[in-house]
Amino acid sequence: MSKGTCLRDFDLRFWQCAPPDQIAIPFLAGDEGYRLTALSPTFPDAVGWLPGIALAVQLNGGHWRRLDLDGVHFDWRTDHRITLTWRTRFPLPDAGGAKLRIGWRYDTRATEGAA
Repeated sequence: MSKGTCLRDFDLRFWQCAPPDQIAIPFLAGDEGYRLTALSPTFPDAVGWLPGIALAVQLNGGHWRRLDLDGVHFDWRTDHRITLTWRTRFPLPDAGGAKLRIGWRYDTRATEGAA
């Protein structure tokens, strides 16, 4: 979206951040419980746990880097989907021709109850 399609005083950073009460510091562990209320007329409440998955990436056979769970998106418009986003950083020169390996851990505590 270009600045020309918004109000003159619109701050484009609006699209790049969450409200302060929706920011987890430090990053999420991935096994947190959630309770969402007043979602929609057909699905008023959602209670559950994030899946307890931890991810890591190995760059070119080097050391493993933990991926930070930094995004949880609840979309109840059509199929009641929860999208999780993990990220990490590494120097851009190291990424050229890189071979990535993903590792994961599943935590069974995530299935034992609800928030």
